[in-house]
Amino acid sequence: MPYQSMPRFLKYSLILLLPLLLFSCGEQFHWRQKLTVTVETPTGDVSGAGVTEVFTRRVMQLLPDAAAFDISFHGEAVVVELSPGRYMFALLKEGLASSVYKQNKAGSDYSSMTYEERARFIMDQVGNPPVPIPYDALPLFVTFDDINDPTTVREVDPKDLAVSFGPGVRLKSVTIQITDEPV
Repeated sequence: MPYQSMPRFLKYSLILLLPLLLFSCGEQFHWRQKLTVTVETPTGDVSGAGVTEVFTRRVMQLLPDAAAFDISFHGEAVVVELSPGRYMFALLKEGLASSVYKQNKAGSDYSSMTYEERARFIMDQVGNPPVPIPYDALPLFVTFDDINDPTTVREVDPKDLAVSFGPGVRLKSVTIQITDEPV
């Protein structure tokens, strides 16, 4: 059926669906990343870890030089019990692996890599040792004054955990590792 002889509603449907079809295209990449948080306490170091699965893809672009990415992930916040009944949570953060590996890829031109090259680079890190996360890339940390009451949530300053958890408590390390461990 030629375009001129199509019913009006079909023409408009095609016009409206075309951008959706274009934006749904693109190669998908995924990896699992393990976030480990270690805190020094007066009774010794305590740690918590969690594995998150990241799905990402570049979507088709209507304009040249436009970058459109679809990123989703699933997993749970990392929980560290700092003392009996006192918990700190590291919340999931979009783009964590990309920002960390960008900063840690020594002697490389990571920023000039294409989106696909960056995703493949991250996926190729399975089995490598954990990479430290710098303070400017840390996830959000929170605690609850009452763990049974979600309205008591408070943000925690990772540079001064003693304010929220008492003297002798400090963030020792936060690392990320690309892994094949289950979520």
